Amino acid sequence: MQYSTYSGVSWSTASAQVLQSTSGVVPATLVRYNLGGLDPGTTYYLAVWHKDEAGNLSGLSNIASAYARPFPSISMNRTVTGDGTWHIYFGTGVSYGLNGLATDASGNTYVAGRMSGGVNEDLFVHKYDPDGNLLLAKYFNGADNLSDSAFASVAVDTVTGAFYLAGNEGKTAPAAVNLLIKYDASGQMLWKRTAQGNSPSTAQGLRDVVLDTAGNVYVGGQNSS
Repeated sequence: MQYSTYSGVSWSTASAQVLQSTSGVVPATLVRYNLGGLDPGTTYYLAVWHKDEAGNLSGLSNIASAYARPFPSISMNRTVTGDGTWHIYFGTGVSYGLNGLATDASGNTYVAGRMSGGVNEDLFVHKYDPDGNLLLAKYFNGADNLSDSAFASVAVDTVTGAFYLAGNEGKTAPAAVNLLIKYDASGQMLWKRTAQGNSPSTAQGLRDVVLDTAGNVYVGGQNSS
């Protein structure tokens, strides 16, 4: 894959920055590749080629574009009272709404909700240690760059440390889809699942996510019809 901030770039396999093997990939399955190091607030243009087992290259794909959206910086204050209780206060400039809360076996706290630094809302989940120090912050903005929020909820697998974020993903059409994301203990996205409700013209949203002792995931939410 080759990408550039210039739409008129000369496309060439010699200039490709990403080489991704499909060895071991099960046919008809979705594989995601996370591309890091992009400049926030910048539009990128990208194209891909495919090489078969004989080493033959395909032609140039259609040129796609993607926007590396900047997320608002985290501004917060932590205060600790005499009895060891701590409080987190988010700073100004970004609107936060907290909807979900969970803890893991190590006493870490996870909070999930929605945030907005402008017109649209995005989903977020923060992880804090037992002393209230921020360990990680994950954000989700859907591909259509619309509001992704609804009723954000979080659940933690106390054995593996993986955690799940539930809500909705704003879409141009239909209005929104139910959304469930799984992250590993370090915050890397493992998979994303979406599902449309009975009425594609109305917003859908997951309100809650829970796990059983076998690690199975259960979700519940809104399905307008």
